Amino acid sequence: MPTHGGEVSFPGGSEELGDKSIIDTALRETYEEMGIERNRIKVLGQMGEFPSKHRIGVTAVVGMLSGDVDLQKDPLKNPNSDEIEANFTVAISALHNPNNWTWDDFGQYGKFPRYIRSPHPIWGMTAVITKRILSEIKESRKEMMRDRKMDISDSGQSKNGDW
Repeated sequence: MPTHGGEVSFPGGSEELGDKSIIDTALRETYEEMGIERNRIKVLGQMGEFPSKHRIGVTAVVGMLSGDVDLQKDPLKNPNSDEIEANFTVAISALHNPNNWTWDDFGQYGKFPRYIRSPHPIWGMTAVITKRILSEIKESRKEMMRDRKMDISDSGQSKNGDW
């Protein structure tokens, strides 16, 4: 990659003829770069556009990979792709830990997050998107807990039968 060599990133790229949507583009790029079939991905949604340092809008599509991920058995790398050197995973619990993050000061551009507790630092656009996803997860958890408290307080028992 001429502009992103050596950087940690999510799979992605530009829309191509035949892509029906941003989600379709994301699933195609994920297959091309990582060899992950569309049917292994449950798309959860897409986020708003992020402006990049290259003045290109980036829209993150968020999904979950079905099944366990064992990078020793399945490196999640398309052997026909020269875009990926290696893959790694980071536990969501580790990403939620504020002690695992620092902030880089880019002067007039502001401060940007950097995850420092993985085989490779996560920084730049990838860190910004990761932090936004974590924020959405945290907010969803709060809403779920609020809803659960309402369910319990309304009837003395939650709707699913749990206490």
